[in-house]
Amino acid sequence: MPCNCVDSADNVCYISGEVTFARQRKAITVIVKKAYHLYFECKIGDQDKSWAPHVCGHKCATDLSQWLNGKTRAMPFVVPMVWREPSIHTTDCYFCMAPPFSGVITNKKKWTIVCPNIPSALCPVPQGEGIPIPKPSKEFTINSDEGEGESTLGSPELPACTKAHVSHVTSFSPQPYILIQEELNDLVHDLELSKSKAELLGSRLKQWNLLGKKCPNFFDSQLSSAVGTFLQKGI
Repeated sequence: MPCNCVDSADNVCYISGEVTFARQRKAITVIVKKAYHLYFECKIGDQDKSWAPHVCGHKCATDLSQWLNGKTRAMPFVVPMVWREPSIHTTDCYFCMAPPFSGVITNKKKWTIVCPNIPSALCPVPQGEGIPIPKPSKEFTINSDEGEGESTLGSPELPACTKAHVSHVTSFSPQPYILIQEELNDLVHDLELSKSKAELLGSRLKQWNLLGKKCPNFFDSQLSSAVGTFLQKGI
C-alpha cells in the first residue's frame, strides 16, 4: 500500500509505539535487534517497508541493551508493538488516525496522546503480575541475518509477536464469575431485595449466563422461597 500518511512512521518507536522526538531517536542496531529477538522471541522485521518505523526510542534501546547485559530486570511490556501493513489509511493506519506529531506535540504533551489499537498496529501488552520475565542468555552470538530487517508480508502465518499478542490478551483476559445457588441466596439477602426484584435479578443473571448449570430454574422456585423466608423473619 503506497504510504501517504499524516505522520511519518519514523516519528514513532518501533518497539513501544510511542512518539519519539529527534533527540530521543536511536537507530535499531544489531545489539537492539538481538536483544529484541531474545526478549520477545520474535525478530524486528519490515525494515524495508515505508509503513513500519525504522527507529526506536532511547529508553527502549537502553533498556534492551542493559537487559542483554543483565543490568535491567524487565521491559514495561511483555509483548511489543506489532506492526502490519495497513489495509486502508482512514480506518487502519496508525500514522493517519493518531494526532499529528510534528510541530504540534511537545515532550510534555506526548503522554496525553491516545493512539489507536488497530489490526495494523497492535499496542503493547503491559508486563503484569504472574507473567514470567525472560532471562538474558549468558552467551549469545550476532548472526549475519541480524543486520537485515525481515519482512513478514505474504507469510501464511501470523508473525510470532502477533501470535504472542493474541495469546497474552486471551490468557490474561478476565473471565466472568458464575454464581451458584447459595451465593445468589446470600446476595439477595445482603442486598435486602424484595421478592419481585430478587426474581428479576435471577432472571437477568440467567439471561447473561452468569448462573451455574445446577440452578436453571432457581429464581422461579427456590429463590422465591428463600426471599419469602427472609421477609417473614424480617431479616
